[in-house]
Amino acid sequence: MEKALTVYKASAGSGKTFTLASEYIALEVKNPQDYKKILAVTFTNKATQEMKMRILSQLYGIAHGLSDSQAYFDQVVKKTGFPETTIREHAAEALSLLTHHYNEFRVQTIDAFFQSVLRNLAHELNLTANLRIDLNDDQVEAQAVDEMINSLEEGEEVLKWIRDYIDKNIEDDQGWNVINQIKEFGKNIFKDFYKDHQKELDERFREENFFDGLITDLRKRRASAQKCLNDHASQMLGKIHEAHLDDQNLFNNKSRGIYPYIVRLAKEKPSSVSAPKYVNACIEDAGKWPSGDCPAAEKAAITDLASTALCADLELLERYRTEGWKEYQSSNLTLTHLSQLRLLHAISEAVDEINKDTNRFMLSNTQSLLSTLMRDSDTPFVFEKMGAYLKHIMIDEFQDTSTIQWKNFRKLLDNCMAQIDSHNLIVGDVKQSIYRWRQGDWKLLNNIEHDFHDEQIRIQPLDTNYRSEENIIRFNNAFFSLAVSRTVKELETDEIRDADQLTEAYQEIEQHPKKNDGKGCVRVKLFYCGRNEKEYRENILGELTDNVRELLSHGYKQKDIAILVRSKGVIQAIADEFLHEFGTEVGIVSDEAFRLDASLAVNVIVYALHLLTHREDRLTESKLVKLYQQQVLQTGMDDNTLFVDNDTPSTRSLLPKGYTSRFETLLRMSLVDLVDEIYALFNLDRLEGQSAYVCTFYDTLNEYLRDHPADIDDFIEEWDNALSSNTIQSDEVDGIRLITIHKSKGLEYDNVLIPFCDWDLEKKSGNTIWCPGDDKEMPYGKLPLIPVDFSKNSMMGTVYENDYKEEHLQNTVDNMNLLYVAFTRAGKNLFITGKRASKKRFKELQEGGTASNRSQIIQLILNDLTAELHGATLEDRGEKEPLVFEMGSLSDSTQKTGKGRHSTNPFEITPETHTLKIETFPHPVSFRQSNKSHDFINGEDLELSDASRYIKMGNILHQLFSTILTDSDIQPRLKELEQAGIVYNDEVTSKELKERISQALKNEQVKSWFSPRWKLFNECTILEYDKETGEVRENRPDRVMTDGKEMIVVDFKFGKPRKEYREQVQRYMKLLTSMEYRQVSGYIWYVVRNEVVPVPTLP
Repeated sequence: MEKALTVYKASAGSGKTFTLASEYIALEVKNPQDYKKILAVTFTNKATQEMKMRILSQLYGIAHGLSDSQAYFDQVVKKTGFPETTIREHAAEALSLLTHHYNEFRVQTIDAFFQSVLRNLAHELNLTANLRIDLNDDQVEAQAVDEMINSLEEGEEVLKWIRDYIDKNIEDDQGWNVINQIKEFGKNIFKDFYKDHQKELDERFREENFFDGLITDLRKRRASAQKCLNDHASQMLGKIHEAHLDDQNLFNNKSRGIYPYIVRLAKEKPSSVSAPKYVNACIEDAGKWPSGDCPAAEKAAITDLASTALCADLELLERYRTEGWKEYQSSNLTLTHLSQLRLLHAISEAVDEINKDTNRFMLSNTQSLLSTLMRDSDTPFVFEKMGAYLKHIMIDEFQDTSTIQWKNFRKLLDNCMAQIDSHNLIVGDVKQSIYRWRQGDWKLLNNIEHDFHDEQIRIQPLDTNYRSEENIIRFNNAFFSLAVSRTVKELETDEIRDADQLTEAYQEIEQHPKKNDGKGCVRVKLFYCGRNEKEYRENILGELTDNVRELLSHGYKQKDIAILVRSKGVIQAIADEFLHEFGTEVGIVSDEAFRLDASLAVNVIVYALHLLTHREDRLTESKLVKLYQQQVLQTGMDDNTLFVDNDTPSTRSLLPKGYTSRFETLLRMSLVDLVDEIYALFNLDRLEGQSAYVCTFYDTLNEYLRDHPADIDDFIEEWDNALSSNTIQSDEVDGIRLITIHKSKGLEYDNVLIPFCDWDLEKKSGNTIWCPGDDKEMPYGKLPLIPVDFSKNSMMGTVYENDYKEEHLQNTVDNMNLLYVAFTRAGKNLFITGKRASKKRFKELQEGGTASNRSQIIQLILNDLTAELHGATLEDRGEKEPLVFEMGSLSDSTQKTGKGRHSTNPFEITPETHTLKIETFPHPVSFRQSNKSHDFINGEDLELSDASRYIKMGNILHQLFSTILTDSDIQPRLKELEQAGIVYNDEVTSKELKERISQALKNEQVKSWFSPRWKLFNECTILEYDKETGEVRENRPDRVMTDGKEMIVVDFKFGKPRKEYREQVQRYMKLLTSMEYRQVSGYIWYVVRNEVVPVPTLP
């Protein structure tokens, strides 16, 4: 009997997409009507699109017997047992259903799926149906902080907290300007761990004097721990002074010995470091107190004093130092972020207020909100509200799922698994879990078999690698087996619990190549660094360019080469080195190179906008002049000619006259029209290769204007803060790919080069972790969640020691997985360069020391790796020479014959790319007398002076009724119109509008149109094709709705009845009937009269 849930643990290159697509296709072939009952969830839009195209193309291939789809056909035969004819017929039917009901083709990102659930549950969650989902948490949070601070008044608690925070920063020599720090810390309100404890934290925030009391208590404990240590050390010094022996030269080790040690502890804080050897010697033996050349009399006195008092005192002093550390440092760590923690509540409330005012819902709140609803509700209710009963669920990239996402999905999955013939699928790879900073939890997949009964779940590893050559697979198999074994020993030495979880995560590391042909090349080269960091970087960059040159000489194309880096910090250095070595012969393709602020045309537009509102800004003016003269016009003038030798009174004269002479006119334009005008005035159309940047800039501008007023300065500020980092699509650009390891996940390249493979295991500063309070002793357990600065030295020996160990384990797994993702992107050749440890440091590592960077773990296992892998060599010419590992040889490129363009499968045809040139044209506005306004209002009970107001009223009501779904959306939509300034003016008031709307909804038929019964096609365009003329005409009715049985089309009118209105609606009805809709009814609604006129169907 087939089990309800199959979990595929799919290592890199093991055909995960093939497995998912074939499972989906098999379900469709079994029952083509089941397309509504299958949900496949991925984690990126790109993966969603790829999966959809894969399913459609293979359904087509199976239906038409194409050879490219034979592998999928074989899988379907194996899973269904159907005869060939049935399979092909069902595949054709499934393809037809999916393409004709594409909106119900449920292959979605996890966020898109939960958004659809959210919208269907809007009423139950007290949300409006037309709410806007927003992704930009950071922007909203920054706005909330700004508004919160701007509205502060003397005496407010929040102002006091900010002052406390500033005082603490000044104490720590960090400056008084804390706004950016508050914004950065405030982003935590969107994280799952904060939301999980938000209710408890809010209760603490509301308790009067809770935080002041906790801070006072912690400060007392911290001070008390230090005072005990300092007082006891001072008492010891007092006894030595009374004996007239207070001379450090009389004591053990003199200036570096026991006496100065006690002096320091009379002033210093408790610590957890091990005491010097002489301290323990002095505790155990009074004779160890005097120095070797101490005079006999003083020696006897010191020995006598030590035996009677100092030995015991020193032992007690050490207890105060080490045991006091726990109290002192635990209090210190807890106090560090308490001022900021108090601000989170205020920031959260400010964000909620902004979202409420703008009818916006943050995507990051979706999971917690649904979790709350499903906790108290029957799960099938959620299915009913979605309009479909799901039967099969497939989850891709499960290792990146967060705990709260899994809790929500688990209920839906359990419901599906309870149904007969339900087949559910989870695909993931713990080894590729590198998104913990996005709340991904690798332990969910690692321990998934414990979440279900044996009769429910089947674990299936995919262990054949279809991506890489044999030598790369063998290298990775051996490397990660040795690396994980070594790392687990380090973790166990550090007493890290659950270290065996890493072993379990990598237990399916062994992969088999598709062909055992000995192909593929792996090179590892570690350069000595010492203290000469500059020389080390030059060596790495030189090796990188040499490797690329060698690959190109073997016939590999630039687009077949990828350079993977841990962080963006080295991208510029690599790009500069390639420009120096190769000039324009080799291109580098990276997101950094395709940012909007890298575009000449976009920079000209932005500088020109800025100069319009800051005319005295000489720096911006100079930048604009330089770009315009040197790069747009290409006049050949250098900087001296432009700014020093220039005889003109102002450099502004070097800008287009149509721009400089029309500042006031330009400022009166709308922002979009202004950008059009600047584009034309500066002749930006003459620039090559700028179209994609300019188009993306327009998209960015329009997206910005959707939520913000058209103010130039506000736009420029947002541009500097965030928008300038938007990038254009660069997939089609030829060149070597330069990307981070995180962005390379899911991709593959023939040749992968990994320079600077030496990143640290853990950040040395600036890393704050959130520790649960429920397992802490009091008073540290009073808070449900405590932010603590992560550091081994500061956390070990405190109440946060276990939290350090857990985070250290997570960091270790993250970094092992980063190596795995990087090493497994390569198909044919893999090149790794890093840092060689010194002989002294390497000996420490061999004796059990913890590898602090990735190069060290590589170096530690190279000898064993060479011995284990047949054909591998290791060259070591000494400590300061490169350590070189090599396996396999570099072979010439054999270019594949692609199918894309020549395929007979319409879903696999590669689209042709065309370069389009952007042009702007003048668009003068002209007005013509129509004399129709009298007809429009004729017959209404209005004075002539009310005509303008009447037309305005009609326009607003038309806009309102054509953009709402149900009557519950009216109030939010009205509020939007008020905020936009459309309602509040001399002609139309909000009160009058509400009265008109209330009157209109008294008509029962109209009221029924705005009920949840109907599915609405809001102002959708119906395309009409005229076969005789070949023209395509657009028809746009105001409201088309259906309940599944009846189709209704309504046009809103605001003047007197006219014959052409009826003919217009009849044309809509005829078009809907030709689209095979049945029971089509049409109406004209004269809104102001509140009269509904049925329209008869054309005979």
